[in-house]
Amino acid sequence: WKLASGAESNTTAQNLTLPAGTSYLYCNNLWASGVQVSAGSTGSNFTGGLSVFGNLTYLLNLSNCSLVTGVLSPKATLSYINLSYTGVSSADLDTSISNLNTITTVAGGTLKLSGLTRSSASTTAINALITKGWAVTDATVVG
Repeated sequence: WKLASGAESNTTAQNLTLPAGTSYLYCNNLWASGVQVSAGSTGSNFTGGLSVFGNLTYLLNLSNCSLVTGVLSPKATLSYINLSYTGVSSADLDTSISNLNTITTVAGGTLKLSGLTRSSASTTAINALITKGWAVTDATVVG
C-alpha cells in the first residue's frame, strides 16, 4: 500500500484507514475469507470501476461514492453489497444484479441500491434474491 501521507509498505495491513488525498492499495489475495472494502467517509473521492471488486468474499460498501461505475461480477460468498448513490448506470446495475443472482450461494444477504435506477429487466433477479432471503433496498425501476 502507498498512502497520500507518503507512507508505504509491502506488508499486509488490516483495518487500514486511508488519509485524505490519493492512496493506492495493491492486492494480490482477495480470496481470503472475510475480506472487506468499505468507502467509509471517502464519498465521492473514491473512484473506480466495480470490476476491481470481483474477488471480494464478504462485504462491499461503496455508498455515496458517486464516481464508482461499471458492472459487478461478485464471488458467490459476497453477502453485503451497498451501491447506494454510486454512479452505476441503469444498464450496468441490471447486469450486476443478474450476476449476483446467478452466482450467490448466500441465504440472507443484503443488497442496498438507494438512489439508483434499474430497468424491469432485472426484476426477476431481484425477486429471486428476495426468495433466497436477501434483504433488498431496491433501486427505482424506470422504463
